[in-house]
Amino acid sequence: MLLRAIAYQFSMETRRVYHQELKDIQRRRASVHFRGKIENSHGIMKNLTEQSIVQLAQFYNPSLQGEEVFTSFMTRVEQSLRLREDIHVLHAFASIFCERAEDRMTA
Repeated sequence: MLLRAIAYQFSMETRRVYHQELKDIQRRRASVHFRGKIENSHGIMKNLTEQSIVQLAQFYNPSLQGEEVFTSFMTRVEQSLRLREDIHVLHAFASIFCERAEDRMTA
């Protein structure tokens, strides 16, 4: 059952990549979006492959976590927490930058 589900996911995602992301890519040789389309396709297929491997591994070892298999594999909660931290750091950096810019203008 799991293998059928994974096969179905691969068929759907492959179809989506070819029909949406890579559609008419040969005709647009100098397209600005060429690289982006390739990167999007790569990301979609990489994510699907990693998720499928984790699903298969969890079938044999239900306590296994995705982070144990792939270092780049993170749960949505972990992604949200990291994004929150990154936004906080960016805000702090922007605040310091603006303060220093104001100090230079008043000096």
